Amino acid sequence: MTTPTIGYIGERLDLLIRQGATLGPFACTLTNPDGSPVNLTGATIRGQIRKKPADTTVVASLAVNVLDAVNGLYSFALDAATTATIVAGLDVTKPESLYVWDMELADSLGRVIPLHWGDVRVHREVTRA
Repeated sequence: MTTPTIGYIGERLDLLIRQGATLGPFACTLTNPDGSPVNLTGATIRGQIRKKPADTTVVASLAVNVLDAVNGLYSFALDAATTATIVAGLDVTKPESLYVWDMELADSLGRVIPLHWGDVRVHREVTRA
């Protein structure tokens, strides 16, 4: 017998970042279960990276832009200046550092809806200006 599940945690999406490089922008369309677009008018989308989920320090905040509110289209990115500030692994045997991230939507009714979550691997930058 299968145990039913109620709730939604968003979609897992792991991020791979190289220090000093631009990540994105990545465009996403948010849809309802019937396939129609979610109207994002009055909504706020926010995403953060932290070393551990319970940490109070935000390592980086994603830049999120609503591109077409009526059709549920938004994008997210990190610029090169932001990724350059994220600490990466310094040991050649472990050249990346692991973080966690998530993104959520706060709608016009005050509901918070999870969109994405996952691990973030940050690789060190070698070539710099």
